[in-house]
Amino acid sequence: MIKRILSISAQKPNSTGSGVYLTELVKAYHGLGCEQAVIAGINQMDEVELPEGVAFYPVQFQSEELPYPVVGMSDVMPYEHTRYCDLTLEMMEQFVTAFKKRIRQVIREFCPDLIICHHLYVATMLTVEVVQEMAAEDKAPRVVAICHSTCLRQYRKNALLKERIFNGIRGLDRIYALHSGQRRDISRIFELPEEEIEIIGAGYNEAIFHRGLDGEELGVCFAGKISQAKGVKSLLRAMAQVQTKQPVHLYLAGGSAEEDEVEEIHQMAEELREKHGYQTAFLGKLPQRELAECYRKCQVFVLPSFYEGLPLVLLEAMACGCLAVAADWEGVKEWIFQKVPDARLEVVKLPEMEAPGVPKEEELPDYEMRLAKALDRQLAAAMQGKKQADMSAMTWSCVAERILKEEEKEC
Repeated sequence: MIKRILSISAQKPNSTGSGVYLTELVKAYHGLGCEQAVIAGINQMDEVELPEGVAFYPVQFQSEELPYPVVGMSDVMPYEHTRYCDLTLEMMEQFVTAFKKRIRQVIREFCPDLIICHHLYVATMLTVEVVQEMAAEDKAPRVVAICHSTCLRQYRKNALLKERIFNGIRGLDRIYALHSGQRRDISRIFELPEEEIEIIGAGYNEAIFHRGLDGEELGVCFAGKISQAKGVKSLLRAMAQVQTKQPVHLYLAGGSAEEDEVEEIHQMAEELREKHGYQTAFLGKLPQRELAECYRKCQVFVLPSFYEGLPLVLLEAMACGCLAVAADWEGVKEWIFQKVPDARLEVVKLPEMEAPGVPKEEELPDYEMRLAKALDRQLAAAMQGKKQADMSAMTWSCVAERILKEEEKEC
């Protein structure tokens, strides 16, 4: 039986989708009575929120050992970070040394039954290597990993340690994919049979994300990095084409490290107000309870990102009752409709891409027109009193229990 679980990520918990995923699984296992430890990369002065009793072992960036900001799995992150593509050989050697040292220490001190890594990339590779090196000392814990899609982008674009990462990922005891499209990608990239990769999906915290009273105003909300990588400029241009005659309030929740881009987005929002009367509120990065309140006062949630794994914010907003509009990322709508067949989700065909997550500029006007039409349909449905389906089949407790069930078969 699995009683002791170690979770590992190279970047901050509590921030970005994969960080929230890690934290919510930790909370779910805390509720199930498991003893837990977490290893994660953080910057100086970062605060980490985990349930009481969970042991936290940071790998400290901006330190003598790692004299640069924490490495981000996306090239655009909502906090100070280093891009993987900018790591020199010396910087990568520092990363490898720091993480292997910490992983080895925690395995010896904490003695986990199961290690859950996040991202199929360097930190996961290092975990597999350390466990293999320590296997002769004692019984080795099972090592599994959850893919969040951004790791596949980094693997494709960066040459550093590529063969070593390939071998490390193939050495995992199990890989969990968020949806079928991602499973196909993992199978192709790491030359593994699809049937060896489990689809686990994602979840939401039902204690925070739940329905409330219907909002009095017609509201559209977005949550994510305030950047065009997340489709925010396209969203503002689409809002200018929305046909509803009711005043619409747009709420943008999220942070960004790109000041020039944010300034341009603010200017676009001001033009939207002047020409169309739509008010845009920039809320910054919100704590989860405040984000849930934002969802509850809005009728429609929109996520027009050009690349996503399985976005947690989409599930969370739908759990709060929002009708949803999202780009048609591979595998996501199939997974949601499999779990909740009557979910009110409009998907919008993506533009053609120059590279993963980078749309062709000439494709954007048609994409934005499709986005506007989908928004019109969901706004009209909201005004007609249509309600979002019950999303309770997709909670974090369901995800956590399924992983335990799968792994206990092998123990």
